[in-house]
Amino acid sequence: GCLDAPPCARAEFGAAECRVVTKNEGARADGGDVQLRFLPPGDADSPSWAALGRFDDDGAGLVARVATLGDFLLRVDLADLESERDLALTLTNVDPLAVVTVEEVGRPGGALTIVGAGERRELSLPLRFGPDLLVRGTLACPASPRIAVLGDIQTGVEQFERVQAALSARRAALNGALLGLVLLGDLADEATEEEEVLLRDLFPATGMPVAATTGNHDTYGPDHDVYNRIFGPANYAFSVCGARVVLLDTGDAGLAPSVEARLPELFAHDPSERLLVGMHYPPYSGRLGNGWTQEAQQGRVLAELGAAQADLALAGHVHSLTQFPEVPVGDHRVHEVIVGTGGADQGAARPRYGWLEVSLTDPIAPCFMPVDDGTGRAPEPRRADEPELCIP
Repeated sequence: GCLDAPPCARAEFGAAECRVVTKNEGARADGGDVQLRFLPPGDADSPSWAALGRFDDDGAGLVARVATLGDFLLRVDLADLESERDLALTLTNVDPLAVVTVEEVGRPGGALTIVGAGERRELSLPLRFGPDLLVRGTLACPASPRIAVLGDIQTGVEQFERVQAALSARRAALNGALLGLVLLGDLADEATEEEEVLLRDLFPATGMPVAATTGNHDTYGPDHDVYNRIFGPANYAFSVCGARVVLLDTGDAGLAPSVEARLPELFAHDPSERLLVGMHYPPYSGRLGNGWTQEAQQGRVLAELGAAQADLALAGHVHSLTQFPEVPVGDHRVHEVIVGTGGADQGAARPRYGWLEVSLTDPIAPCFMPVDDGTGRAPEPRRADEPELCIP
């Protein structure tokens, strides 16, 4: 496999370690005499870069897809600039309420421009001999921030569009307090480029940014790094409005060894932050079966969730809605919710479509927002092993 040679010397993107290489490569754009890098919002002086987004060239200029919710940062390095010019840069997957500025390094608060509004921002970067540039997105946190979470769209795109419409209405009703949507894998069914592009182009209709990771259906076709080319990283962490959100790529029912080794670093958070960890395969199988290829990795994830005192573990894969509110891990209790309710077929049972809505305030309080399945049937009563329903 991939680890028998330098990672991805052969294109085997069904292997998790190869997808790590791809997502890291995509987070930097090398323009010869100018480089652009995604960085953590508080680390503008880092000489490296972070897999928090994805760069592409659409022929007219660079496109940078932000992979996170809330604040973001891009650095434009001009040390090798050969000629002064303007560079077209399009930002996508930006919170419509975020303030986007361009500033010179060393001049904090000295914005050169304030850039537009909406999910898509068009910039013309002035590349001049002088200080490097920072492209910064800043989101003011509402009084009661929350995020929406779901997994498993697959072939249920029509149902997912109903969910999107309800999400958009919910965000408007909450005056923007719903910060974004976190997707827990199986966005597509067969991992074709057509499927992934269709979904990417649907997401702006939600009216909020989308952070995502992979599922097993997103990693079919090991010769094609489709997911990472369309959506960017699948192993990454970010902070938003008092919460640390970590997403793990378990698309091939396991973790890349390099990611497994970094779990303590990824889960590290300020004591004042809530820790939410999302992945496709549930770290605690309960009565639902698991599917991890290495149970030792599953146990390691649970152990690290306990050590970090995680507030919430989030998963999909099982096309249902089920919570395990007190999974014992050492002297800590992990709250896990499986929310495979994004549109995929749920078999003979009456389906549960909708999203888990997670409050980021104290106490953290996940509830479920059901969405009509289009049949006109009344929803079934809540089961005892499901989260409470949200207050409309």
